[in-house]
Amino acid sequence: IFAHANICPVLAAANQPPNLVVISQFMPFGSLYNVLHEQSSVVIDHSQAVRFAVDIARGMSYLHSLDPAIL
Repeated sequence: IFAHANICPVLAAANQPPNLVVISQFMPFGSLYNVLHEQSSVVIDHSQAVRFAVDIARGMSYLHSLDPAIL
């Protein structure tokens, strides 16, 4: 599943309702959500935003193409 350039590898996961924990590789700037919605030293210009959108679409397309589809 995670052998795709646009899919972040999941190292471990635990589901103990109401908590869901996902452990992924270290992200020095935090999550994309944090970069976009919280104060961050990272500045995203228009071309980077478009690249993010294309990369996300490629990852989603890959997940949809699996049998069975992940998403």
